[in-house]
Amino acid sequence: MANVKFFIDAALMREKDAALDGLLAQTRALLCARLDIPEAACQFVAIGVRSLADQPAVNIEISLLPKPDRTAEKLRSLCEDARDIATRILSAHTAVRCAQLDAATYIAIK
Repeated sequence: MANVKFFIDAALMREKDAALDGLLAQTRALLCARLDIPEAACQFVAIGVRSLADQPAVNIEISLLPKPDRTAEKLRSLCEDARDIATRILSAHTAVRCAQLDAATYIAIK
């Protein structure tokens, strides 16, 4: 399971609208390949926000269920690669945050 939210400054989002589908697809492919997650178990969204000028224009928040092979090193590398994809596609400063959820209390209803 991967729940990924791209918070993108609204002005940048309007400017780069044509590139957003590629950003979501490339990032999903990266996570699915690296973490062995089926595409059907993913939720990826881009949300336009108003941010301060001194903050990154793009903020990616990744939420995952824990697995033994999802080490801090592996997730850090994944986050760096996700940041690089967003920075390349959107030409904007990007920050990434990743959290592993508590599998015992996580509930998803689809």
